[in-house]
Amino acid sequence: MIEVVNEPLVSFNGLHYSVNIETEGNKYKSFQLETNSSENCNPAISDPAVFSLESDTVLTVLDSIKSGTGRTNENDLCNNVIVPILSALGVSFQVLKTASCNSVGEFAQTIDRNYNHIIIIISGDTSISELLNNLPASDSEARESQLCLLPLPMGTGNAWASSLQLKCPIKTFRGFINKRLSPKKFPLYRAIFPNKKSTVFFIILSLGFHANLLHLCNDQRFTSMGVERFQIASKEIFDNYNLTYQIKIPGIIDAKFSYFAVINTPNLEAYYMPSPSSDPLNSELHVIGYSASLKRDQLLQRIMKGYSNKPGDSLIDDGVTYEPIDGDFEIIVKDDPSKSPKTTFEICCDGQLLNLLDLHSAGASSENKITVKFLKDYSCYNLKVFSPL
Repeated sequence: MIEVVNEPLVSFNGLHYSVNIETEGNKYKSFQLETNSSENCNPAISDPAVFSLESDTVLTVLDSIKSGTGRTNENDLCNNVIVPILSALGVSFQVLKTASCNSVGEFAQTIDRNYNHIIIIISGDTSISELLNNLPASDSEARESQLCLLPLPMGTGNAWASSLQLKCPIKTFRGFINKRLSPKKFPLYRAIFPNKKSTVFFIILSLGFHANLLHLCNDQRFTSMGVERFQIASKEIFDNYNLTYQIKIPGIIDAKFSYFAVINTPNLEAYYMPSPSSDPLNSELHVIGYSASLKRDQLLQRIMKGYSNKPGDSLIDDGVTYEPIDGDFEIIVKDDPSKSPKTTFEICCDGQLLNLLDLHSAGASSENKITVKFLKDYSCYNLKVFSPL
């Protein structure tokens, strides 16, 4: 079903700007900017404190054009809304539309550390992860410039933006240009694998059902779908996967799970909240585990509970492990690779799809262990995200 709504955006210089948003299900079909005399508009939506840019700050609009279901001329948020509004405001900015899978990482490596930066990133979670993982390393001799992110959710899951209460790209941009959002520090974590390679994450590190689901959804047959891909792939996993994984966090858990994740955000989708005690701005991870002893309908009920959870809700139930962790720890997968399918060792880390069996060095220990570090200093930038929280 196609729905069209008009969202007010900003009023300045006697003009009022709004956006017609056309959606079909959870997909954005089009964004159309409209302009009217502000005399004919509700004064309550006008805000004289519109956005301006400090002289030492570089503003970049980064559009990951393959995120979500991709871009068309009609749903090109960057060209249809962002560029016209920033131009009308007289703000200096640059636009980068991704040309390849390496574009975000290459951009991150070339950011000038002599300036403060605001990056409006039109994407899903994976592109934000690519940006963060490719920032220059911390340098005590360099000036600590501020780098502030404004995520406009145009991906499939949009876990981070949703958890920051930034669920609609137009409403988020409205909050930004009307100075209703403020920059906040956010936590980062590093996952270190057996071969000492590592990745920085800020949302989720999962094994079991969630990781299997993201790996399967990466299959070519799902690429043109939206959120519905998760429902179709979930059925395939329930029908064909063993879903029994032996996982240990020393001193915390040692059990068999079907679903296992350490998570920083309450949401994984706009309306799916599996971790109601999580806070995306607080340096704390929660372990979520659903026991392999649960029957299929019981497991499904606990997974689906995320669609009805509210902030602060209890997850206490049979077969459920839900524990906070506030310091470094290790995850050990105890399954025997010679007796288990390779899917047993699939990992999802903020959209990065890995397999633990591929992350060993020749001649090194064969233990399937992931070390998770809480990061205090990361990159040469003072990293923040715009948020209403």
